[in-house]
Amino acid sequence: GHQSESRYYDGDLNDVTSPGIYSVTGKATNGPILDGNGVTVLGILEVLRRFDGVNVWQRYTTAGTGATLKGRTFERVYTGSSWSEWREVYTSYSLPLNLGIGGAVAKLTSLDWQTHDFVPGSLITVRLDNMTNIPDGMDWGVIDGNLINIAVGPSDDSGTGRSMHVWRSTVSKANYRFFMVRISGNPGSRTITTRRVPIIDEAQTWAAKQTFSGGLSGELSGNAATATKLKTARTINGVKFDGSANIEVFPPGVPLPWPSDTPPAGYAIMQGQTFDKAAYPKLAIAYPSGVIPDMRGWTIKGKPASGRAVLSQEQDGIKSHTHSASASNTDLGTKTTSSFDYGTKTVSTFNHGTKSTNTSGNHTHTVGFAVSVQSGGADYGVPRSDKGATTTSSSGNHAHTVDIGAHNHTVGIGAHSHTVAIGSHGHSITVNATGNTENTVKNIAFNYIVRLA
Repeated sequence: GHQSESRYYDGDLNDVTSPGIYSVTGKATNGPILDGNGVTVLGILEVLRRFDGVNVWQRYTTAGTGATLKGRTFERVYTGSSWSEWREVYTSYSLPLNLGIGGAVAKLTSLDWQTHDFVPGSLITVRLDNMTNIPDGMDWGVIDGNLINIAVGPSDDSGTGRSMHVWRSTVSKANYRFFMVRISGNPGSRTITTRRVPIIDEAQTWAAKQTFSGGLSGELSGNAATATKLKTARTINGVKFDGSANIEVFPPGVPLPWPSDTPPAGYAIMQGQTFDKAAYPKLAIAYPSGVIPDMRGWTIKGKPASGRAVLSQEQDGIKSHTHSASASNTDLGTKTTSSFDYGTKTVSTFNHGTKSTNTSGNHTHTVGFAVSVQSGGADYGVPRSDKGATTTSSSGNHAHTVDIGAHNHTVGIGAHSHTVAIGSHGHSITVNATGNTENTVKNIAFNYIVRLA
């Protein structure tokens, strides 16, 4: 029972196999518990060895100063060439303290939902943002530094099963959560089932249908408020809410658009068919002929003040109107054609033959004269004179023959151009027909249905 060594031990506790009692410092390693700084808690180590000299027993009693670090005892054994884990020896003081019962217990630095050892009956505190592998369905809203409290229930018969309460330590109603959790299976492959417990003083969203066999009291919001008001029989806009008859939002005969070729039960597509007026007396009030109008390709128009009867048809048409069309006048000015040299052109050759003039030119000449003669002969020597005129014979009539001969002429056309005056003018415009076969507006095709009643 005496101190085995006269000095403190600060080595590896795995190496202490000699029987005795040792004073352990914070420098020692492989101790059973660390303080908040990660240092081995001061303590006293007791060592016993079996007679075979192989198996060793160690017991460690803490000598810390804090409420959770003093007077706690841990044991382990060395056998089969290895040390077992340190196991705490619970006392009436340490057990409630370790479980968080009757005293403060330090919060965990981290908690992995798949691997943490949830000791039955323990109370656990850990920061929300220090939890990992949070189970599906455990919706905490905002992940922050709020503390999460866990109260672990007793173990199930399976040995690995645990049931526990998990809740958030906060004063905020918006972030408060309370869950019932059950885990089962080996660490690392656990099955975790989470159910959120509703809080009575906050709004709830119910994913599943709720049945309240005992009834509900108080004012309800939404459609439930309407139902509450209708608890007392009344008539609204001519409709009786007293349970005496079915409520008809649309009277039989009203055409209703329907986005399917299959009408709902109790309705018919309006396509000109007859119906049994005895079977559907309310529909017969709207259509006394027993024929449902054919609404295929038709739209509904309010009946004018005059000129139309109810259910009469009006073919498509547009309001009479005129169009005006014109083309603006444009003076195209004077345009010049392109220049082209036609060269020298030769007329065709033609022989005009020999041409003769008519016979003409025949004429005479009149000549005047004076005569001096010797009368009686030369012998008498008596001179005599006389005057007169004479005409020559006709002569000079003639003609000319001219040989024209074959010849041609050449004409020089020369390079030249023409100008054309187009002038200001107008055009006539023809407006062609266009459009659909009938007047329409942008539309989506629906079937018109009518309720059979």
